[in-house]
Amino acid sequence: TEIYTLSLHDALPICNRQRTCPLHTPTLVRAAQHLLEHELRLRTYALGLHLLSLPAMIALNQRWLNHAGPTDVITFDHRTDDPTLELYGEVFLCPLQARRQAPQFHIDWTRELARHLVHGILHLQGFDDRKSHLRAQMKRRENLLLRRLGQAIDLRQISGEPSPKS
Repeated sequence: TEIYTLSLHDALPICNRQRTCPLHTPTLVRAAQHLLEHELRLRTYALGLHLLSLPAMIALNQRWLNHAGPTDVITFDHRTDDPTLELYGEVFLCPLQARRQAPQFHIDWTRELARHLVHGILHLQGFDDRKSHLRAQMKRRENLLLRRLGQAIDLRQISGEPSPKS
């Protein structure tokens, strides 16, 4: 598994390296931009989004975190490379993992994928979920941001399928 370099010429590049879950990547990018610019009010950022297959995510998890098996999100913070940016990093997501996890929460997989995106961005902002009190704090912020994001953008459109009419 290779780590992709992030170009500052494009503040939010996306690399879809999986084919299991069809995605409308412009909607995912729009969701990330809304989160960064409107909810978190960041003025300067560079964020690379990477969508990986399950085998690629397992390999990344093993190589960089020394954890066996799949995970939903992995982040790499590059802010030390350019401290002038408020957020500079990469978020690696596995859409198939979101699809697998969504039924246990009784939600659409695209909403679960958006949750993983929010979670990864919060990690890049310094949130930590390794201790229970920190995890609770992060979860509250994650829930708030996901709710606001869902009000601003129809997250079901991430799938690229037409949304059911209300």
